[in-house]
Amino acid sequence: ISACGIGFRGGRYGAQLKENGYQGESYSGIQTQSIESNNGGGGGGMVSTSTSSCCIGGGGGGGGHSVAGKTPTTKNYGGVKAAKGGSAYGTSLLTENVFMGSGGGGGARDQDCCALPGGGGSGGGIIIIFSPTITGSGGKIVSCGARGQDAGHNLFATGGQQGGGGGGAGGSVLLVTGPLGVFADGDISVDVTGGVGGKETDPAYAASGGEGAAGRYTWHQLPNHEPSKQGPLSLN
Repeated sequence: ISACGIGFRGGRYGAQLKENGYQGESYSGIQTQSIESNNGGGGGGMVSTSTSSCCIGGGGGGGGHSVAGKTPTTKNYGGVKAAKGGSAYGTSLLTENVFMGSGGGGGARDQDCCALPGGGGSGGGIIIIFSPTITGSGGKIVSCGARGQDAGHNLFATGGQQGGGGGGAGGSVLLVTGPLGVFADGDISVDVTGGVGGKETDPAYAASGGEGAAGRYTWHQLPNHEPSKQGPLSLN
């Protein structure tokens, strides 16, 4: 079962010359062009403020969820400020609200033609399972954040100093079973990791995207769990 990359959307990259990237989406709404986090959404990459003929594109911040997303490393060139990683939100037991993972911020574009910066990765979605038992050998329940897009992704274009997109945050997995109901007959794994940041086109100047945060996973065992005549779930 997979809900990877279907949560809140990653931020758009700066498509025009010398354009900043957009924030990743989160529970608070859509993206704007800002290095600040959009609550859980990673901030968009910033173009340098250098007055010389050269400028560089910063990477997008990683999406946040169970913890804050990672802030990308800047190369301290031309006044670039690092995009901020998205903030943490939600509760660990998933008993009040269940959220999707937030998107990473989009990368910024420098003044050169051809190569484009990377867009932010989308967050993981929501998986909720009510079942007396969950069985299966080698089964997987996955809600990972998507990887940030690499700069220079368009038609293998190269050149310039374009920022990579931030990784999306992992989503939420909530399992509710009987007292002995989960992983009864095999090895089942749950994965809510965040996506890695996308690569930049020029490591000497431009910045890669920040890594997305991990999501949330909770298993509740109820002593008298009878979920509406639903039978056992098999992941074989």
